[in-house]
Amino acid sequence: METLLYLYFLVMLITWISLSSCVCKTARRLNRDGDVWFLFSLFFSPILGAIMVHCLGPIKKEEIEKPAWPSDEEKLMKKNEKTLEELEYERIQREADERIAERKRQKAKSLT
Repeated sequence: METLLYLYFLVMLITWISLSSCVCKTARRLNRDGDVWFLFSLFFSPILGAIMVHCLGPIKKEEIEKPAWPSDEEKLMKKNEKTLEELEYERIQREADERIAERKRQKAKSLT
């Protein structure tokens, strides 16, 4: 009797894992994260996982490539993004500061 119980448990475990892997394959086919859905099905229920994956439907390729919120890199790029006019203004200002510093050095040399 005890052997039969172990055998039943083993068959149920193999069935549970194989159904969870089927949910994983279905999720990947629908462009969803298969590993997450495998773990969800493994911990909760393969039937529940399969129903949820099918109800959510496929993800379009454009939605996969574009994140829902901007990344830190995109935020920094926007923050540091300057117009050509601003960059030109900074360049002119830097050159003017260099000329003023050069004139001060020349004036200091001529006084000594």
